[in-house]
Amino acid sequence: MTPSLRGTVPLALALVIALAVASLPVPRAAHAGPVDEVCVPMQEHAEASGSRVGFVVLDLTDGSHCSNRADEPFRTASLYKLFVLTEAYEQAREGTFAWDEEITFDRLREGTESGQDDTEEVTVDAAEAARLMIQLTDNEAAEALAERLTWRAVNGEPARLGLRETILGGAYMTTANDIAHFFAQLHARTLLGPEDDEAMLRILLDQRIRDRIPWFLPADVPVAHKTGRIDTVANDAGIVYAPAGPFVLVVLTESEETWDPGYHAIRELARIAYEGYKEAPATETPPATATPTPTPPAPSPTPTPTATPAPTATPSGTVTPTATPALAPAPAPTPTPTGTPAAATVAVVESTGGTTPTARSSSDSWEPSPAVAAGLAALAAIVASFALLAVSLGRRPGSDGNGD
Repeated sequence: MTPSLRGTVPLALALVIALAVASLPVPRAAHAGPVDEVCVPMQEHAEASGSRVGFVVLDLTDGSHCSNRADEPFRTASLYKLFVLTEAYEQAREGTFAWDEEITFDRLREGTESGQDDTEEVTVDAAEAARLMIQLTDNEAAEALAERLTWRAVNGEPARLGLRETILGGAYMTTANDIAHFFAQLHARTLLGPEDDEAMLRILLDQRIRDRIPWFLPADVPVAHKTGRIDTVANDAGIVYAPAGPFVLVVLTESEETWDPGYHAIRELARIAYEGYKEAPATETPPATATPTPTPPAPSPTPTPTATPAPTATPSGTVTPTATPALAPAPAPTPTPTGTPAAATVAVVESTGGTTPTARSSSDSWEPSPAVAAGLAALAAIVASFALLAVSLGRRPGSDGNGD
């Protein structure tokens, strides 16, 4: 090979290698989702609220999440009633309990002043007792229903559902992670099963206590949730069906003197979370087939507070939200749930403990660099020129192509 060719060939090879390297894909930054946008503001507000606040916000579309003190124990307050509800559905499915059974309990007469002991006996069917327990957080109905199911069964329900940090019976403690897991499974229809989960969601969607998570949200945004408060504790947890997609929001609070600071913290955290979800994506495509909303059976009438009202049987084994006189707003329609990927149904929500954001799980998208496309033609032309030069030099008169 001639000296000219020895210099030309390595140069050509170097250009080919450079071209190959330049054509490799480069990472494209993933678009920040709603949870990424609201995570730090939510954590900052939680820590500055004056209360101890544990929260989880979990995107039910892509599984991204943010949390604060999510593994710290908080008192359940009336969130324990969620487990009375699930135990009732399980026993009804097993045939050891029926929704048309009579449930009797005592309650204060309407208009009775605090401290007076003027009670009346109320009898309703079990379906109505469950509705009162969830939608009006009726303590007497909840306790009577739990006694019928047995407190032992109710207290064992969290463990059966895989909620290891939730303890009922005496302590009544839970974590934001456990409650978020509960609602993520409920949304995916994997908590008890499609029919039972759908029925429970309908009850939760007709929640009449709207003084926490829904407080700053538009009135037409459905929220399937359960509240709780006791002493210095204020809680709210559920699913918000926002325009940009559904998300789980769990906020557990404990303050020093009253529950009022907790109320303010829950309202503000819900407002911040909703800011990231208030507008549907511009490129959003409606699902090909919407999930139909089952037609509920005929509603059970609200019990008339007489000595022993006649029981009303529920036509089916599903508890159905019913209208309550003098209670507004009207029931929100069941939203069409969006698809839930496996990442969202697992709901393994890691706590950050303090104010450090939990990283969003996402993989980088890859595509060729735009600059590479513009330079490919020029690089190819250079390589071609050197190749022609090499051929030309190799055919000079007097060269036999056999090297030195």
